[in-house]
Amino acid sequence: MIYELRHYIVVPGKGEAILNRFQNHTFKIFDRRGFKIHDFWVEANGSGHLWYVLEWQSAEQMESEWIKFRSDEEWQSVKAESEKDGPLVEKINVIVLQRLAGSA
Repeated sequence: MIYELRHYIVVPGKGEAILNRFQNHTFKIFDRRGFKIHDFWVEANGSGHLWYVLEWQSAEQMESEWIKFRSDEEWQSVKAESEKDGPLVEKINVIVLQRLAGSA
């Protein structure tokens, strides 16, 4: 089992738009595609950063599912519509983690 920690640095002024996209579209697509979200956070200081953790059986599964997600027609349509006035995210940082045996 591996865990993918994703950190989004949101374009200033686009915080509400990215949250709306996740809440109204992305989470539903993730669910349909079988993505397992452990948790989702926004920074309490209003910085526009958001974080979430996904669980995967393997690195191969993670890579394969992201390729399928990015080519998903619904996702492509949602992304294009939500970014018609410019991108919502400046940068995405990804860290792949493995739980230390005996830690939980």
